[in-house]
Amino acid sequence: MAKREHDPVYLVILALGIGLGFSAGTASEHIVIGLIGGAIVGLIGCLVYYFIKRSRSPKPPKTAKDKYRMN
Repeated sequence: MAKREHDPVYLVILALGIGLGFSAGTASEHIVIGLIGGAIVGLIGCLVYYFIKRSRSPKPPKTAKDKYRMN
């Protein structure tokens, strides 16, 4: 089985979201709420990146044989 490579962009997006939440939390004196909000923003960013990446990945061409195959 081939070893699956991890995409570092997910970690960067999550870290940026948490960092922005931390900086917003320290500005408003609610650090925990800022961290939770930053984590949520980071997770949403990771999901958006995942779906954009999945939609742009090349798909194998479908043949008529594959299209009408009964499994």
